[in-house]
Amino acid sequence: MNACTTTAPVTNAAGRQPARGIARAWARSLGDWLAFRARSVRDRAALAEMSERELRDIGVDRGLLDYAASGAWHRDVPH
Repeated sequence: MNACTTTAPVTNAAGRQPARGIARAWARSLGDWLAFRARSVRDRAALAEMSERELRDIGVDRGLLDYAASGAWHRDVPH
């Protein structure tokens, strides 16, 4: 017969379960990434609706829409 044994969950010195903290941090990171992607999609849609002149006024070329919407592109502005 097999004896079922139960073990206490692994805890660190503070008495917390590290796996829960890691899972919570990962979920928060995933949530932040999903929010960033949603904002990028909205920004790209807004830029795509602009005319060539409006894009030129803000210094964006139509070919740079994805790059600009992702936040990776920054306009060179002298300070």
